[in-house]
Amino acid sequence: MSFEANEFGRSVAAPGLLYANEPYATESRVMGDDVDLEGGFPLFGAVGEDVKVYGTNPTGGFFLGIAQRIVTRDTYPISTGVTVVTKGRIWVKVSEDVSSGNKAFVTADGTWGAAGTEIPNVTYKTSAKAQGYATVEIK
Repeated sequence: MSFEANEFGRSVAAPGLLYANEPYATESRVMGDDVDLEGGFPLFGAVGEDVKVYGTNPTGGFFLGIAQRIVTRDTYPISTGVTVVTKGRIWVKVSEDVSSGNKAFVTADGTWGAAGTEIPNVTYKTSAKAQGYATVEIK
């Protein structure tokens, strides 16, 4: 599990952690595919499937939310439970430089970035360099 520390050595960010002191909403779902990440990745639903979510967008799928970090594991295997953040601010790891105030995108490999597929109602609230951590807000 990776955390980004501040100058005092205290953890301040990790993919999938909720941003402190901000209201949020979540849903409980079940993984429909395997994702080998710690959290903070986009989750997609499929039409006609009420319980399953996917780390890769299925054909005809739609953005549902972002996977909340679970301290007890680093992966999200198929058929395991996942908490989906559907509203609020959450930390994500970005694959390229992003700027605060810009719309959020998901690249073809499912990582957060400044280009790719725009995710509706999601914006970057902090700037970050490639391979760093940024907060996004889901409205």
